[in-house]
Amino acid sequence: MPTSPDNPVCNDSLFSLALNACVEAVLMRLLVTAGDLHTEAFDRHRRRAWEFADRAGHLYADELMPYLLGGDSETVEGWAQGVERRRKERQDTEECARRQAREALIRAKDWAVFGLPAPEQLLVDLQDGESRLICGHRLFPDGNCVRFADPFGDHGFFFLGDPRDMTVADIEPFLTDMARGEEWHAGLY
Repeated sequence: MPTSPDNPVCNDSLFSLALNACVEAVLMRLLVTAGDLHTEAFDRHRRRAWEFADRAGHLYADELMPYLLGGDSETVEGWAQGVERRRKERQDTEECARRQAREALIRAKDWAVFGLPAPEQLLVDLQDGESRLICGHRLFPDGNCVRFADPFGDHGFFFLGDPRDMTVADIEPFLTDMARGEEWHAGLY
């Protein structure tokens, strides 16, 4: 009898997993032939065929599906689910690493890496009355305030007060959101 796919001491080679899945699928088909459909034994063999194929697909997602798994829809679908689960795990791991790297650059205030202006230069430009377009967001001084328009045409206040009273600390939250790829919605009107 095949070993359980959950047993850490079992052999997790691709061949062993495929062979175990195939054996379980054959035992399941024997029960079908005997007319024992939807019995506890049938359900157990069906589940185990799926589990072995799923584990094989998960552990060996970069390999071709073994021929042993091709003869039954349970094993084919189990393999495909395992491969998809591995792909999703890799994608999630890569996204997490990108997010951590991005947050480290934000903490280091390395705005140039994101194609953003230095907050000191942005501060000088706004205090000098210049309008700036950053990631689709237009910042523009307007009398005793600095307003913004986001990429969707929404307008709001970026800074309430004389632009000469603005500091780098007032600009960094905006740059942080831009580095994260978020839309700026503070002070919408």
